[in-house]
Amino acid sequence: MDLWLSAVLALLALVALGVAIYLIVRYLSRPRAPKAAPPPPEDPNDITLKEGVGLDEGTLTGVEIDIPRPKPRARLRFTTRGVANDVLLDQPVTNIGRGVGNQIDIGDTMVSRRHAKVVLEEDGEYWIEDCQSANHTFVNGTAIERQKLSRDDKIRVGETFLTFVRDGGGSAPLAG
Repeated sequence: MDLWLSAVLALLALVALGVAIYLIVRYLSRPRAPKAAPPPPEDPNDITLKEGVGLDEGTLTGVEIDIPRPKPRARLRFTTRGVANDVLLDQPVTNIGRGVGNQIDIGDTMVSRRHAKVVLEEDGEYWIEDCQSANHTFVNGTAIERQKLSRDDKIRVGETFLTFVRDGGGSAPLAG
């Protein structure tokens, strides 16, 4: 009888251990939202006076005013790990890939660690470049190495689709 009771207790302990391992694995593999850096605050009315220019009784002297041009603004909209994302493309280069070190972290095993990058050129145009990824980067269904982006272009990296949206161009903001 004691042997039978010991066997039943041992079996129950193994079942409990199996359940605990299952719960731990499930917890560690749960979807997580990607981390995107918050955009820096901008003041579109900021005026920078050049050296040698000053104010004299409310009047500008030397009259050289460097009025900054408004920065081009565009976004990438996509869903990864079940979370909708709306990422502002306000940096000269925005890296797209799987894992840390990318401004856009795509939780897709078909995406390379450093898959592609969006480049904001000085003329205000956005380009996407494939970073020699294993599964290529596609724009509107065509594999690309480097391509200029246009409003509502559909970008595919791995099995994830992203939409290029120019701000002020008719598409409604993403809810949430």
